[in-house]
Amino acid sequence: MLRHNVIPVLSLLAIYLTAGQGIEVTLTRLSTLYLPTYGEGGSVSYPMPSVSIEQLAFEPKGKVIYGVGKDIIHIIGASDAMNLASVDYVIVPNLELTDVEVCDDAVFISYRNDSNRQRGGVLVYQRYDPLTKQMELLHDIPMGSLPDMVYPTKDCTLVVAIENEGFIENGQFYDPPGGVGIVRFPSGIQAKPEVKMLNFTAFDEQFSQLSEKGVRWVFRGNNNNFSDNIEPEYIAFNADYSTAYIALQENNAIAVVDMATDNITAIHGLGFKKWGELDPSDRDGGINMKTWPVYGMYQPDSILCVRWNDQDYIITANEGDAQEYGAPVNFAEETRGKNIDRANISSNVSNDLKEALQDDAKLGRLTISSVDGKNAEGKFERFYTYGARSFSIWRASDMERVYDSGSELEQKVATFRPDIFNSNTVDTRYLNETVDTRSDNKGPETESLAAGELDDHLLIFVGNERGSSIAVYSVAKGGLKPTFQTLFTGIPRDNARTWKDIFDARELFAIDPEFMRFFSPSDGLADYPVLLVAGSVSGTVSTLKVEVKKPTVEDDNCPSNIASLPRVHVLVSWMLVCVSLFIVFV
Repeated sequence: MLRHNVIPVLSLLAIYLTAGQGIEVTLTRLSTLYLPTYGEGGSVSYPMPSVSIEQLAFEPKGKVIYGVGKDIIHIIGASDAMNLASVDYVIVPNLELTDVEVCDDAVFISYRNDSNRQRGGVLVYQRYDPLTKQMELLHDIPMGSLPDMVYPTKDCTLVVAIENEGFIENGQFYDPPGGVGIVRFPSGIQAKPEVKMLNFTAFDEQFSQLSEKGVRWVFRGNNNNFSDNIEPEYIAFNADYSTAYIALQENNAIAVVDMATDNITAIHGLGFKKWGELDPSDRDGGINMKTWPVYGMYQPDSILCVRWNDQDYIITANEGDAQEYGAPVNFAEETRGKNIDRANISSNVSNDLKEALQDDAKLGRLTISSVDGKNAEGKFERFYTYGARSFSIWRASDMERVYDSGSELEQKVATFRPDIFNSNTVDTRYLNETVDTRSDNKGPETESLAAGELDDHLLIFVGNERGSSIAVYSVAKGGLKPTFQTLFTGIPRDNARTWKDIFDARELFAIDPEFMRFFSPSDGLADYPVLLVAGSVSGTVSTLKVEVKKPTVEDDNCPSNIASLPRVHVLVSWMLVCVSLFIVFV
């Protein structure tokens, strides 16, 4: 009887393990283009870290990629995704270019003006003409002091995230209010545009309620209002472009813009994360993931809005960021655990936590907010660190968080590429000398995102600045929980050469994946799925082939930088089937 009872149990377990495992995703590099910076007289250099590239946009008509970094517009030939080529470049003096997007025949580029910090804007160009080798400038639209991102709808209505972070010019401090710009071209791109500027002043009186949901008002000096301190940074649209979502990174919030009425209708606080495991120190002898009673602020950099299972969801890359201003303001919100005077810590905080805050190998080195977590007496009750070292998924209708990757990003890097765990790119040092050097700050600094649908799965690509890895997740149709697929990086396993040595040998790419975008075959970049990646530190543009397949027992070739959990499940399930058959015949 026991034998017959065991058989169905083992068989059911095998079915469970193989069911729903879905797909395996791999990334393979196709092409990498190293982009230079240009000096006086047209001199060319390839520094590392680079400043040559930050953001990219693909224009399908001409098969061209536009890239911006510092004061350079790069025109990159992309007729063959396996062989990217530098075609031309344009220098825009005294401007720091912050973003680029295309729509039909127009190229939109936002900029900060280094010669006049109070006058940033958006440049509107006609797309590059390969015959004349020119990009005709159509408009230069004033757009606050720092427009950080531009994003067009399908009809080329342009939404601009105007960060307007505080700055010092001629010895005077300015903190202009953050805003959202909406630019329309009712008579076509060539004609004069209609511009609307949206501000956040209506929320000044609502801050006390917003703060209960985790919204932050960081710098309150200089007679600042809450709306002055808001810093819009990243934009995402829902599927029909009726709603724009704006990340307010330092404020730990997301704003909602109704595109039909041109109104900012809400600010949603993202709350705080109670940590599971993290490595909070760069002085603890290496990788040490432990549970600590501290909190994280989500503070997303990139955000995406995806339509999945007939609902809109927002995905956030929870990098974290702080505000800091020099003289004459001299304000910096960051501090370290050991710099917090015990007299300023509430008696409700345990002695163990107080001691850990004084220990460099525990929480003494951890970067902590000096403005959050205080009680009515001004004493610390809780301790908040920047970012959440994760990516999250939020239901767009009510901004309820439905998923967070927890500590998994750090854990996966620790498991599969410990040589780049929370590492900093320092050109004169060896890779193994930089491991763990950013654990006391924001860890992996999850900053960029891309997403796309393949084989009835949602693929999510998560870029991490420190260690420069790209984690890939999949979500099965009907489900919502992401499954880890693979960890990709453009860093070879090499402790015999410095970062700079490896870079000079052109064996280093996609370092600090500041920008990523997924292209399906219908998007025109290639006849197969491609992930386009800008490495801002390496100054590189790379195309990665995205391959999806069903896991099989025979396929046991696993590249060194890839980890695939479904394969393990399949092997275990087949072992159980074999055990069942053995029991039957024995």
